[in-house]
Amino acid sequence: MLPTKFDVPGAANRIEEFIEENTNTPIDGVYFPSDWLKHFVYGESQFECVPYGKPESYRMAVDGSEFAFRMIGAIDDFSLPPFERHRMQHSKLQYIQQVLSLNSLRAPRCTKDIEAMHDILDTFSRRVASDVDQSWVVSTGHNVRFSNRLLVPTDENQKQTVCALPFAVDPTGALRAKAESCGLVHTDDNVVEYLRLLGDRCVQTTPAAIRRGDIAEVRFSVGLFATSKSSLLVKLILRAVIVIDGEFARKARRMAYSTSKTMSEPTLKRKRVINDSGEGSTRAIKVPRVKFENHTDEANVEAPAPLRGMPCPTTRPPSPRIPLQPRDIQDVEMIDDSDSSPAIAI
Repeated sequence: MLPTKFDVPGAANRIEEFIEENTNTPIDGVYFPSDWLKHFVYGESQFECVPYGKPESYRMAVDGSEFAFRMIGAIDDFSLPPFERHRMQHSKLQYIQQVLSLNSLRAPRCTKDIEAMHDILDTFSRRVASDVDQSWVVSTGHNVRFSNRLLVPTDENQKQTVCALPFAVDPTGALRAKAESCGLVHTDDNVVEYLRLLGDRCVQTTPAAIRRGDIAEVRFSVGLFATSKSSLLVKLILRAVIVIDGEFARKARRMAYSTSKTMSEPTLKRKRVINDSGEGSTRAIKVPRVKFENHTDEANVEAPAPLRGMPCPTTRPPSPRIPLQPRDIQDVEMIDDSDSSPAIAI
């Protein structure tokens, strides 16, 4: 869900500008889906379904190697590390995923990329004999979901390149300790790069720095995973997240914060009154006048209304006056100090 007060038209224009600046110019051989379809016709594209892992799964490969795409949009929702401790239960540890969804904001070029991605997935799914479920990829017409597991079971029959969990992913080391006790590892296939565009270069950042509403580029590959229903589930495997522009998200947070801090005008407390006809109405609560004992009518004062959160002042009669007794001066010797010398300080 995008933040409140988010400038959707402005962010959509920014997405269009960045896509137009980078169209037809693949970075590291990574194409936008619409550009890839433009350059590689279906019949000439060397689509391959390469078996991967166990149980039997597949990866989309071109010319024998896994192929990656890129897509730009606004980050709509995500579930990224570091994860809270309640999610690190031993029974659920191997199912923890790094998930992120992009919103096209109805930008024409981004919407075109989503439609092209559907065509690619449809062509890819026709290369396998099993039924293919694409429900995980697109939640709505303008949202695309990417994911990648954080940990996988140790497989001695297959070659696995084990990588250490980065500090930004596991700052306390609790995830690494629990993964070792469960026989789980973090491989090179589970690595997701988190970057930020700074000028004309990308620098490392942390997943904790990502916010909803950030305009980002996502790089991903395509995979088919076996399910318990004897079918294959399509997933866009998250490979990298590059934050391009975070100004729209910052402005939305500032506006939401200033709105929440605005003090509302104080209103008079009202009480519901039922008249003889049974109809209800409201009226302001009047503060009763309090009379103190042994005081005239002129001394009557109206008790102030208590402030919210302050205890209500209690009224009590004044304490009785005790007459002062004249001082007994019969035994006091009066001293005439008119001729006395001034005191000398020692």
